[in-house]
Amino acid sequence: MTVTSDEVSKIPRRKGVYVLFDEEKQPLYVGIAKDLRDRLYSHFKGYTHISAYAHHFKSCSVIFEDDLLNRQIYELYLINTLKTPLNFLNNGWKRLKLGVPYPPDQAKKHLCKFVKKDGTPCKNYAHSNGFCHVHGGNGISRAALMRQAKESFRINHS
Repeated sequence: MTVTSDEVSKIPRRKGVYVLFDEEKQPLYVGIAKDLRDRLYSHFKGYTHISAYAHHFKSCSVIFEDDLLNRQIYELYLINTLKTPLNFLNNGWKRLKLGVPYPPDQAKKHLCKFVKKDGTPCKNYAHSNGFCHVHGGNGISRAALMRQAKESFRINHS
């Protein structure tokens, strides 16, 4: 289901995953919600951690999903597939211009703390807990999560 910022009231009060788009239909942010209508209303009105970008949000697409694990898998899959820039902010505290990465002198301190078995560090940007969306403490590798997401997405949307 896709709606504009003026049509949020058409979205049922259900659990699911959402993607926020700008006026050129470029995906900016992916999230999950227990109540999609309330969460999207908050985003469009600028009442969330990414409020500095609310003026960019023109439409959204939603996927209804009651199961929390499936919502998390869809969210991870969409973030990695769409490369939504606002999902890579440091918990919303570091306000960046859209499409502009961290300056080289600051990039290292915002990277994930996870270190792979071969000793190389993860290169994803970290959330406030110091780990990226892939290594957020759930103990599942990125490859395993991506396999689960693709399989689940294929089963539920075919």
